[in-house]
Amino acid sequence: MFIDIHTLQYIPLSCINRDDAGMPKTVTISGVRRARWSTYSQKRLLRMRLRELLPKGSTSIRTRRLPALVAEELKQLGASETVAAAAIESLLTHFKQPAKSERSDGLSTAVMVTMPDGTPRSLARAAIETGGKLDKATIKEKLEEAVPLDVAMSGRFIAEVDTRTDGALSVAHAVGTGPDGYVSEFWTSVDDLAGEQGHGGSGGMGSQGLTSGVLYRYASIDLRELDSRMDAAGTSPTSREELLRLTISEFARLRPEAMKRSSAPFTEPSLVQLDVSEAPRCLVDAFSEPVLGQDVIADSITRLIEHADTMNRLYGGPALTRRVSTQDPESIPFATALEDTLAHVAGEGSR
Repeated sequence: MFIDIHTLQYIPLSCINRDDAGMPKTVTISGVRRARWSTYSQKRLLRMRLRELLPKGSTSIRTRRLPALVAEELKQLGASETVAAAAIESLLTHFKQPAKSERSDGLSTAVMVTMPDGTPRSLARAAIETGGKLDKATIKEKLEEAVPLDVAMSGRFIAEVDTRTDGALSVAHAVGTGPDGYVSEFWTSVDDLAGEQGHGGSGGMGSQGLTSGVLYRYASIDLRELDSRMDAAGTSPTSREELLRLTISEFARLRPEAMKRSSAPFTEPSLVQLDVSEAPRCLVDAFSEPVLGQDVIADSITRLIEHADTMNRLYGGPALTRRVSTQDPESIPFATALEDTLAHVAGEGSR
C-alpha cells in the first residue's frame, strides 16, 4: 500500500533552487522551459524538518566530520592519544580523506556518512576496547545498531562499509505546470556613507536570475517498506503514525529556504491531494502540455483533477482520496484530509 502526495504550489518571484551557475533550475518539456525544484533540495528540507520535530535521539546526522565526532567522544571517555590517533586513522582509511584542497584539520572524510546520533560514542567505546583499531565489520555494526526514523523514511547507502537502508519515501523533481516566469534581476548595494566618500552611493552591483510559477510536487510513501524498517528497529506503532503524519504534513507544506530573506517565498499549496492505493501513481503527465490560461493556479488545479479522473477511469482509482483545494469553497481542511488518510491506513494495515 502507498500514500501518494500531490501538491500544486505557486512560488512567487524567487530563486528557490540554483544550478552550478547560480541560476534557477529549469527543465524543458514539450518545447517549453519550466521552473524546477530538485528532489535533492526538497528531501534535504524535509529531513531537516523531521530532525527538528521528531524526538531527540531518534533521527540521524549526515556529515563528513565522523572522525572529529569520534575524537571528541574519545576525549570525554578519557582515552589516550594513541588510541584516538589509531581510531581516526582507521576511519580515514575506510572513508578516505578529502582532496588536499579541502583538508583542514585532518578530521573529515571524503564521503558523507549518515548515522544515528549515538554512533560516534559507540565507535569510541569500540575503539577503546580494541586499542583504537576499527575494522570494517565493527564500523558497519555500529552504523546499523539503530534505524533512525528519518533514515527509515529517506534511506541511506554507504558503499565504503557495505551498509544500505532502502527508504520508504520517493520524491519527484517538482516542475512548473506552465512556462517558466524567468527574469534577470539587476541589483545594487548602496553605501550608507557614500556622501562622505564623494560618490553616488553604489557599493556593488550584479544580476540574479529569478523565476515564478505553479509547481507540481509529488511524493510517495511505500507503507510495506516503512513497516519493514520500523519492525526491524522495534519502533512502536505510535512512532510510526507520528512519522507518517509529520512526513506527509511537512512535505505537502514544504517552504523553500534558498534566498528566502530577499524573496519570502512562503506560500501554502493551492491543492493537496492524498491518495491511498496499491501502487504509486505520479500525475505529472497532466502538464506535458503547459498551462497557458489567464489564471494559472485555477487552470492547473482543473487540469490535475481532470487528469486524475481519467487515469482512475482507465486504470482504477485509489482506495481513498482526500483533496484540499483553494478553488473549492466546500473543501475540507488539510488537517481533516491528513487524519482521514492516517485513519484509513491504520484500519487497513500496510498489506
